[in-house]
Amino acid sequence: MSGLGHLPAGAVNPEDGSLQTTTVLADDLPGGVPEEVISIFDEDLSVPQNTPTEIFSYTVPVGKQLLLNRIPFGGDNIAYYVLKFDGVTKDKYETYFGGPFGSVFDFSSLPKRGFPLGAGAVVTVEVTHTRPYNGAFHARLQGVLLG
Repeated sequence: MSGLGHLPAGAVNPEDGSLQTTTVLADDLPGGVPEEVISIFDEDLSVPQNTPTEIFSYTVPVGKQLLLNRIPFGGDNIAYYVLKFDGVTKDKYETYFGGPFGSVFDFSSLPKRGFPLGAGAVVTVEVTHTRPYNGAFHARLQGVLLG
């Protein structure tokens, strides 16, 4: 290529018709080459009122590292969501009347393309709602397993 490094990724090179790409070397990723893209879903269809309830849990497998990209979550009631890594609160989100009943814990813009978690790390999402009836809530972990 003759000085076309200024083209954005995905742009077509006008000189030869090739696509401009960005190469990520295995050494640039913690843990080595990506092995598996994961998307894991869980839900609880009967969460009682005023009771903190774990609606999602994932443990990083032995010998692997997880680059956590995002965790979309939601439900059918206004609620308070807590994201924990190994039992420690890392983020919180509260839905409200007039707003969406879900959102995303998003780590995809971090350097190395996700939040790194080592083998044995436990990711959980907990929800509490105050509506006078049981609610249904869900979460989905999306990331890349390395190692």
